[in-house]
Amino acid sequence: MLSINRWIALGMLAFSSSYGYHAFTYRILPFEQFLAMKPNTLPIGLALAGMICSVALLLIPDSKNSSSTEERKAIGSDQKYLESPENYEWGKGIGLLILAVIYALSLRQAGFLIATSLFLSIGGLMLGVPVLHHSWSGISWMKCCPSSCGPGQ
Repeated sequence: MLSINRWIALGMLAFSSSYGYHAFTYRILPFEQFLAMKPNTLPIGLALAGMICSVALLLIPDSKNSSSTEERKAIGSDQKYLESPENYEWGKGIGLLILAVIYALSLRQAGFLIATSLFLSIGGLMLGVPVLHHSWSGISWMKCCPSSCGPGQ
């Protein structure tokens, strides 16, 4: 049976192939034919990169025995989530999906800078990223070193 990495690589290969096909068959305007960088140049490059990476993931042999303890620990943590989905933090995931939809809908009205800044700030707060705190001694992380946040410290 295929591992989860190989299933994802197969899906990525299918997506990249379809994306590359559509980018390659994209009809460009007559005045765009002689441009050095056509509108479909970057999409074709991204599709090729995706296909190369997914084929590489498919061809690399699976290592049944991990060599390092860190690798074993990482595989073990992934395995516990695959075996019991109730351990997922479903609230955060659904919240981020709702936030992404709101971001996509507000992008045109609010503008790229404002919408993206709000999306990243709110998303970071939802995921528990420490808040930056400006102090007299510079910028410090509140959760990491709260004692160095006062003036003169």
